[in-house]
Amino acid sequence: MQTQAKIIPLLAGLFFILASGSGNAADLASFTLVRAQIEGAGTDDSDGDVVEQKFGTAFAEVGSADWYSKARSGFGNNGAYAIATGNREAFGESWWVDAFTVTGGQGQGELTLAISVSGTITGAGRANYGLFTRQQKYTEEELRGWLDSGIPAPPAGSLAVVPLTWSFPASGTTVLTAHIPFAYDQPFHLASYFGVETWGEGVADFYGSAHFGITAPADGLIATSSGTQYLAAAAVPEPVSAALMALGLVAVLLARRRADPM
Repeated sequence: MQTQAKIIPLLAGLFFILASGSGNAADLASFTLVRAQIEGAGTDDSDGDVVEQKFGTAFAEVGSADWYSKARSGFGNNGAYAIATGNREAFGESWWVDAFTVTGGQGQGELTLAISVSGTITGAGRANYGLFTRQQKYTEEELRGWLDSGIPAPPAGSLAVVPLTWSFPASGTTVLTAHIPFAYDQPFHLASYFGVETWGEGVADFYGSAHFGITAPADGLIATSSGTQYLAAAAVPEPVSAALMALGLVAVLLARRRADPM
């Protein structure tokens, strides 16, 4: 299994944006959004025309056996799949957005994040992940517009906690990590994007990704607008750890079979 790890440094100046917010996390928006889309093949100068498109909250799919895409999203876990042949391009894209407030301390601290992305790419295709933050809430309308604009810079007014990542291996797991400075009792939003794209003859299967984890300092408690209790960053499996766990499970099963022959 191929693996890759990417470390994102502390974002200078982010604390000043987060500290300017006020209010209760329960008053801030949280939602999930997905899009599945098939396009005609474009040119170097233009995108292709949309052949079929569907939006949803938790799941969406379009296409047929030759051109097909689907996407799913839940808080802290989103994934996408796309297959294309001939003169079609297929996209599966997903968002989750949530508001976070850290309590239990005073002054400032630092959150630790980890995102595990696993899947395979065969032929022409790619996977894309990005994590963005800002003090103001996000809206469905603007994130739909962001998708239509061809995945440019971060959404307006946002900072990239994990800049849009394109270079995932053709097979295996990537763990992206980052740190966010925060001010206690000051809410902020995270917007997590994950999508796949295929064209020509290609398949991108990342339907089991991406898993998000967040950890506060020892004295901190994380409250969210959605009420989600997110996986701890330390609990997001590292590629090597995941492989060892799989080997360990095989060993246990073999031992049981030897001990209890049919």
